[in-house]
Amino acid sequence: MDTPEYTLDELLISRMAREMKGEAVAGAATYCSIVAVKLAQYLYAPDLIDFNSGLHHFDSRTPATMVSSEYLGKAGRKGRMCWEELFAAVFRQKFLIWVGAVQVDQFGNANISVVGQWENPKVALVGARGLPDDSVHLQAMNYHVVDHSKRSFVGQVDFVCSVGYGEARKKAGVRDGLPGIVVSNLGIFDFAPESGRMRIQSLHPGVALEDVKKNTGFELLAPSVIPQTAAPTREELDLIRTQIDPLGLRVMDRIPRAKAGEYLAQVLKKEKELFQTV
Repeated sequence: MDTPEYTLDELLISRMAREMKGEAVAGAATYCSIVAVKLAQYLYAPDLIDFNSGLHHFDSRTPATMVSSEYLGKAGRKGRMCWEELFAAVFRQKFLIWVGAVQVDQFGNANISVVGQWENPKVALVGARGLPDDSVHLQAMNYHVVDHSKRSFVGQVDFVCSVGYGEARKKAGVRDGLPGIVVSNLGIFDFAPESGRMRIQSLHPGVALEDVKKNTGFELLAPSVIPQTAAPTREELDLIRTQIDPLGLRVMDRIPRAKAGEYLAQVLKKEKELFQTV
């Protein structure tokens, strides 16, 4: 059977969607992971509630405020969730999240706060937000790192927002919120429970082990035979392209910032045309 052609974005979306299951609220920080939540609703987790509606997919409704967000599921289910309800979902392990980490280290600690020293950072980012709570309460912490390089895959993160394996977790006796999988433009990675170290789960087509080694700031664990990341199915591709993301916002994760405005202008024009034909 022939394999349909697909892009890197579609490969990542497919893999992330298959990771989601159960009845939970799902949040995502990157365009590909937002599309993946929708795809999971269609195919793998029909009870999933999309917390991102309004940030993507033109048939969703824009959140009224950050405190009271309106969301729609696949079947048009509506609801409102305040911060108290969101944290209740976190504490009951009913929240799934894809974090767009700036740094992830070999033990699964993640950083979205500062690059460099806290007192005098090179770059100040969004802050830890809800990651400290998430990483000690959720079933797992999953990450989408857009650009796999030694700047993002580091031996030790500059600031711990999400706690991985290590002494801090052992001392506190915390078992929840362990690192799950890390999805990058080169491969899929998870963590060996015995050592807590990051290991290669699969590499994307055309990616060699040497490519990954030279772009990673620490030694990765690797099986003797490294699998290739499974390709998206025809059904997945059709849903992504025609139902979930017909405007192609999924490519925004890898568009250079200087060109993002121009691309968004094209998307808005396309969206207007779509509404006019409805």
